[in-house]
Amino acid sequence: MVFADLETAVRHRLRFVTVVHNDSALSLIQVAQEKKGYPHFGVRYGEVDFAAASAALGAWSRVRTMAELEAAVREGIRQDGPAVVEVVIDPAEYRAHVGITRRSGDSA
Repeated sequence: MVFADLETAVRHRLRFVTVVHNDSALSLIQVAQEKKGYPHFGVRYGEVDFAAASAALGAWSRVRTMAELEAAVREGIRQDGPAVVEVVIDPAEYRAHVGITRRSGDSA
């Protein structure tokens, strides 16, 4: 949603670290839809490699563990510009945190 902003930050060498939680969807919105009894609409977008897209603009990184996250953030802080750290997460975790279980026929 903010690739134009990221390009500007890269161009101006603005130093910051952004962590993107990638669950291949807008799961928080999906959970809110479920809590209100609405059908899922416009929340699934498939697998996007935000790290690769960010690297194309001059920012980078994809992690899957807490140790990798810590190392990536430490490295990102040392960069001469912005760093994007993509954390691949399980979308089912959102449901678990708000006490929603899967409905029959739903995908994660």
